[in-house]
Amino acid sequence: MGVAEHLILVDGSPRAKDVSVCAEGRFPRRVIHCQRSVTDVDGPSRLARLRNLAVKTARTEFVAFLDDDNLWSPKHLSSLWNAMTHTDAAAAHSWRLLFQADGRPYLTPEFPWGRDPETRRRIYRDCVDAGVMSPGSNVVRDRLDMASTWVDLGEWLLPRAFLLAHPFETRFDEWDWFNIHVEDRHLPSAVAESGMAVAPTQLPTLHYYLGGYTNNTSSTSGLRWARPHPETEAEL
Repeated sequence: MGVAEHLILVDGSPRAKDVSVCAEGRFPRRVIHCQRSVTDVDGPSRLARLRNLAVKTARTEFVAFLDDDNLWSPKHLSSLWNAMTHTDAAAAHSWRLLFQADGRPYLTPEFPWGRDPETRRRIYRDCVDAGVMSPGSNVVRDRLDMASTWVDLGEWLLPRAFLLAHPFETRFDEWDWFNIHVEDRHLPSAVAESGMAVAPTQLPTLHYYLGGYTNNTSSTSGLRWARPHPETEAEL
């Protein structure tokens, strides 16, 4: 699949030891430090700006994203590349496995992203009916035509040119907040509207760990998502 580069965006000021550990690996790598003020903590807006910066800074034809609290299986990138090249598609995505923050498989009969229990149970039922989720399993069979959920950004291999032409949305209103309509949730719609051919691997190679700002209001990552209010967008 050619040469891969590991581009690491460091958000804020973590310990130097943590940065050196995450920068280790067999791929060429670059580290970019992105300072964050104490008031710049709004989750999706901050992450959208970081993701747009990563796309602009990348030097490869294709881009994949991995958040620091998730993992890829060893065959993740190669399976995406194989699915894309064997079908002449322009992009590819995987499925995912959901885990609790402590590493236990997520088996609760609720969709983890919802502002109240009834919403989480209703969306879970919709996902089961659609074959996206199954009782007793932590596999999420993501696909582009889902109504209640979306292909997570960590599942994608996308052309950098497409991401430059369709940057991540940086502004979110109260509807977005209530429906947990985050920065990567806009992406599948842009992909579908573009008509770009997409190949699903149908392999759960993204290990998604819950506990981030979208499903844990007590997150200690420094990011949170408060109800939106008018303010000037912060710059990186």
